[in-house]
Amino acid sequence: MHINTKGTQCAISIEERAIRYAEATPGAVSGANGHNQTFSLTSTLVHGFCLDGEVALSILKTHYNPK
Repeated sequence: MHINTKGTQCAISIEERAIRYAEATPGAVSGANGHNQTFSLTSTLVHGFCLDGEVALSILKTHYNPK
């Protein structure tokens, strides 16, 4: 269990939420704004979820890139 900002317990961690977000994001398609979509997801992982760059890269490689 993790504690959220309101001091209550959460069932999942921020990293798990970020993984679920990445998995729900449609795969990037070259020639169809794929670079922009990947950049947007990366920005959300680092700035929105406040993840370290290495953790964000790992999520991208493991959970997003296979799409």
